[in-house]
Amino acid sequence: MGIFLDPLEAEKRIFIFLPVNDCTQVESPGGSHWSLLVYCKNEDTFFHYDSSSGSNYSHAKQLAMKLSKFLSPEEAAFVQPDTLQQKNGYDCGIHVLCNVDNIAEHCAEHNRVEGAGQCRQSQVDKKRMEVLQLIFQLKEDKASVLNLTAKTERTVGDVGVQELCSSFKDCPIGCHWYKNLESQD
Repeated sequence: MGIFLDPLEAEKRIFIFLPVNDCTQVESPGGSHWSLLVYCKNEDTFFHYDSSSGSNYSHAKQLAMKLSKFLSPEEAAFVQPDTLQQKNGYDCGIHVLCNVDNIAEHCAEHNRVEGAGQCRQSQVDKKRMEVLQLIFQLKEDKASVLNLTAKTERTVGDVGVQELCSSFKDCPIGCHWYKNLESQD
């Protein structure tokens, strides 16, 4: 476990936020549900927030037990605070994001997780719209970059591609052919 946590200096952190997925096949992506596990060093406790009636309890408990050996002088406590329950089969990720926002704000103010309370349905509805807007914005940004990339590819001629494409280096969505050129250097 240290090989993963040492570079993060996890033992020095007061709070650690971990999304938990119920995928049991670590070799391949998958799973059908996300929940949130938060460790608080000050309380020596893992808090598991699950928007689907404890569906990820066993996964979160297993992760907490493994991490406890690394983060806690003794076995840390494991609690499942009351959590707003999702009303459908697809909002677990949005609930995780809302719980992170809610708990992080509480931690910043109180230096503990206990007492963070539940996020509200209005927060979930708002976050779903924010994520949807972000997806549409990224789609538009990518289309703009790809359109510019196509124009640039047609005009390269004798001009160095590195020079033409240097502006894409820090592009948040990346420029696939610029990255391919970098790997050939």
